[in-house]
Amino acid sequence: MTPNSCAITVGQITNRIRSAGAGLEAQKVTLTLTSAAGNIVCRLDNCVTRTDIWPPAGANALGRNIQISGVYTFESMISMFWPGAGSPTSFAAVNLPAASREQIQF
Repeated sequence: MTPNSCAITVGQITNRIRSAGAGLEAQKVTLTLTSAAGNIVCRLDNCVTRTDIWPPAGANALGRNIQISGVYTFESMISMFWPGAGSPTSFAAVNLPAASREQIQF
């Protein structure tokens, strides 16, 4: 199988995610880009300036699996109203995950 000749950077991918995620606080989103070459893990606000190609050469052949996953740390003041929640000075954090996996098809 021949490698894919389309080049896209980590920054371009994360900018697309940032644009689609209106209202997400970029410093609270951790992304993991997984290919046969390994993982790239970074916060969304730091990923947008990366210029490295993803998936890299050797990991971009037809039929190879790639995955993009993310975790958004959500803090809500609604926890202050939970019975027995204790001190109202801090908000409970909940991690909200999402992932997408696909095979390179062309």
